[in-house]
Amino acid sequence: MVAGADRDTPDDIVRLIVSTGDLYRIGWLDDGTKLDPEQVALAMANGYFRNMRVHMGEEGDLYVFNGRWLGGREAEGAIADALELDYHSLTEDLRMRRHLSAHRPFRWYLDEVMALLRAAASSADRRWTPVEGIRIGKHLLRWDVHPDSHIFYPVLKEYEGEPTTFMIEADAGPLIERALRDGPHAVLPPRARDALRSWVDGKWYLLLELLGYPSIPRYIWNYATMLVGGGSNGKSTYLRLLEDLYRPHVVHIGLQLLSDSSQRFAIANLRNALVNVYADLPRTPLTDSGRFKVLTGGDAITADRKFRDPVSFVNRAKLFFSTNELPETHDYSYAFWRRWIVAEFPHEFPRDSTYYDRTFPEGDRPAILAAAIAAFARALRRGNFAGVGTAQDYQEIWKRRTDSVYAFVMEMLESGRYIRDPRGEVDLSAIYSDYVAYINTSDVFSKPFAKNWFVAHLAEMGFSRRHSGENRFIQGLRRVSGMRERDADPRGRPP
Repeated sequence: MVAGADRDTPDDIVRLIVSTGDLYRIGWLDDGTKLDPEQVALAMANGYFRNMRVHMGEEGDLYVFNGRWLGGREAEGAIADALELDYHSLTEDLRMRRHLSAHRPFRWYLDEVMALLRAAASSADRRWTPVEGIRIGKHLLRWDVHPDSHIFYPVLKEYEGEPTTFMIEADAGPLIERALRDGPHAVLPPRARDALRSWVDGKWYLLLELLGYPSIPRYIWNYATMLVGGGSNGKSTYLRLLEDLYRPHVVHIGLQLLSDSSQRFAIANLRNALVNVYADLPRTPLTDSGRFKVLTGGDAITADRKFRDPVSFVNRAKLFFSTNELPETHDYSYAFWRRWIVAEFPHEFPRDSTYYDRTFPEGDRPAILAAAIAAFARALRRGNFAGVGTAQDYQEIWKRRTDSVYAFVMEMLESGRYIRDPRGEVDLSAIYSDYVAYINTSDVFSKPFAKNWFVAHLAEMGFSRRHSGENRFIQGLRRVSGMRERDADPRGRPP
């Protein structure tokens, strides 16, 4: 600006404010010159459009660059934060306030600015093309190019100024794009595919999708993953591959620690992680599932830290566990079971110390990651993972592997040795002997419950105990093993 005759007119300054988005130039206006709220909102929107590099996805979501790429609620939150500062200046700075023709509440400016930004960002030439990254559904795998290397750094989130980045080698970008265009099979190495298939047979594609699950740092679905089976069956190898794909943003916290609210410091490390991997869970019962539900639910949680202030964050790290024996839980709510994907690894293989390096060599991992991201992208379009079971399916699997009495009863009913009969009953000693024999031949359970605990578990399943003198009976079941059903007494006792 220059003084005197060359000084800009009020109209020039208004145009300058709108074109630059610099609200503080309102103070340059001549006394008596006022702006209406619509002009002020337009100036704000122009400023955010330039400074935040606003773009819009095809589904209507805004993306802004505010030191890093933000999308969805984070993008709208960044705009609201910036607007709140400007609104404070407008209403508290006397030099600016005296040039406003009318007062509007903060919410009015927020709605107006967001509408202007959406209109400007939706133009065809601003859809996605200036954004570094690859679109996966309505989400964006975003990155900035590091100035000193040929490595892409997808910026995911920041806490207390600590950037969390997921490094992708530069040549992985074209692999991801090819896999998204032509399908995961176009880039997935055959030896990796064959390994996944050998572990879980027809459900191998689910394992591939789950490998891509942590690539979007958000709980789009509220799933945690549990790998179940005996030793030497591929569970640990799969988790090792998962770690190598997302290193260094991997932490190792057991499910029991995550679920125990008395463990104050257990969850703080999740805030900068993409994935939590914990192999060989103990069978220790889960004391409380409430915190687990929060961690997989997209809700904010506060974590204590030693010698530092607590930190609040929304967990984005996907939870993966493996176990030979599932831990016991007494939470049979739908909210708990719908959060699980239980993948059974039914086979056993000879131990081979060279297997991992031969099957998943470092040179293959960018292609494996690209195929996994593409498989997960297809799952997003489909609306769920391939072949995923229901909450009831996983509750059934879990109960059969943790409650030996439940597993015994279901086995007896399915094999036909016992049938449900509301009027029937069976001698307690006989059914307990069958239970002990079942445990002795089981490859899941090693020790039977004492008889009183056995009776208590049956009662939980609806089979009560009846006394008749010195005899004890379990009601609601009829034992038919070793005889034709028509030869049995209606009360469940032999004739």
